[in-house]
Amino acid sequence: MYVVNLDQLVDAYQALKEQKNILKSKIEELSRTATTLRTLSGMEEILLQIHQIITDLEKEYNGMQQMMQVLDKASISYLNCERRIVDEYEEATLHFKKTQVGYTNLDELNGMLSTLKFK
Repeated sequence: MYVVNLDQLVDAYQALKEQKNILKSKIEELSRTATTLRTLSGMEEILLQIHQIITDLEKEYNGMQQMMQVLDKASISYLNCERRIVDEYEEATLHFKKTQVGYTNLDELNGMLSTLKFK
């Protein structure tokens, strides 16, 4: 059976996950720093810079989150495609006969049931 090794895809996903977690901790650390600096006077310009950095890091965080989702969807799509190829060309599928579907008129059933006597 033809199988492609997805280890590189998994490794890339794990690397993105680690980078995303590091980025999240840096964002939280900067947010705590900004909260502390708000109590001090004359820090308005530095606070603006920190907020801009936080905004930029959040954009990177969201980008990494989207890349992880794309990698996840790509691996699922690949595996589904591989499964279809295996089913099609290696004849691993089960073939079922088409069942007959019909219509039954139940109007007379009521009359038949009324003729039955239950004790």
